[in-house]
Amino acid sequence: MRSYSLSSISQVEMALRYYATGDNMKTIGDTLGFHKSSVSRSIRDVSQALVDISPNFIKWPSRDQKVDIKRGFDTIAGFPAVIGAVDCTHVRIIAPSEYESTYVNRKGFHSINTQAICDHEGKFSLL
Repeated sequence: MRSYSLSSISQVEMALRYYATGDNMKTIGDTLGFHKSSVSRSIRDVSQALVDISPNFIKWPSRDQKVDIKRGFDTIAGFPAVIGAVDCTHVRIIAPSEYESTYVNRKGFHSINTQAICDHEGKFSLL
């Protein structure tokens, strides 16, 4: 067992692997050379750090903007009380040298699955 602090890069790598694959912590630890308890702590710490900084990047519409967006969706599509349209798409990427197989989608090409939310005018509010 390691008796020193994990680097930020190692912690982020463990968390990203968990988010991307959903593998259990023992598998991630075995793959990356860490104990499952280190993986668990890293996922918890990285997740909390993301939550802490999320207000800097995730902006919900103001009360007035919500009213305008709801009115817009109702006008163009007859959808009342909607403040966003959500969809996902696969963005094609060049195969990475590490963990190449984890980036192959169901259609057989390398991609990253991306989620986006748009308002009634087609403007991205979250990517």
